[in-house]
Amino acid sequence: MPVINEVKGKGLTRELMEVINDPDVIQREPTSRLMELNEILTKNSLIIYKWVTTIGGTKVPRDQGLGIGEYYAWQLPIYRIIKQSLT
Repeated sequence: MPVINEVKGKGLTRELMEVINDPDVIQREPTSRLMELNEILTKNSLIIYKWVTTIGGTKVPRDQGLGIGEYYAWQLPIYRIIKQSLT
């Protein structure tokens, strides 16, 4: 998986594990390493900034099991696959 190779090559594995466990860590603790990881994940359409409302004017609710935080969400629950690839 090219994304995994890029993350590993840049030494961002620990940060990826943090984001897998809680995608909102990007918003709460915006370190340069997390922002670099965010750029990689966003570029590859794996994560999305979701601090917007739906057409109906409601917020998408948090769902830790699906990887949906208050500010960020995984595009798909693919993070489980990513996590398995790292171990």
